Amino acid sequence: MNIRRQTIADVDKIFNILSHESVAPFLLTESRDTAYTVAKAFLLDSSVYVLSPEPQTCLVFTSRTNIALTVHMCAIDGADRARAFDSAKHSIRWIFDNTDYTKLVGEIEVSNRRAIMGALRCGFKKEGLLKEAILMWGKACDEVVVGITKTEFFEANKTWLDAHPLNPGITA
Repeated sequence: MNIRRQTIADVDKIFNILSHESVAPFLLTESRDTAYTVAKAFLLDSSVYVLSPEPQTCLVFTSRTNIALTVHMCAIDGADRARAFDSAKHSIRWIFDNTDYTKLVGEIEVSNRRAIMGALRCGFKKEGLLKEAILMWGKACDEVVVGITKTEFFEANKTWLDAHPLNPGITA
């Protein structure tokens, strides 16, 4: 799998993922109409990493602290789940191999069971619950906080990582 950091030239691809009806409610606090602006802002911000190893999947990593990133995985309903799962692991490995960040944190709306299970399958651990932390469908909803350190990721995924090498031509 070849992973590269997305650029402004990829804005339409990222917009299509972010604005999809199965993604937008979990990522955009406003309407789907803001997805293009959000995609463009992500791609122009040097502190944001957008990786999209599969056509229907992207991962957005935003700065949380000087050593931690917040991760948002966006996969369109109907995307091949196994490939989306592989994309997530490859993207997480890319972040840990190509940056100085040592911790990833995700905040997932509690009803998004598929996203919670995907994070746990990648080795994330539940770290807490944020009460009424996100507005979804006009209602304040709770979010599950998940996290993983660089060491935990490589320990939890050693067998998978050995079996799934990245292409040598990967660029930051």
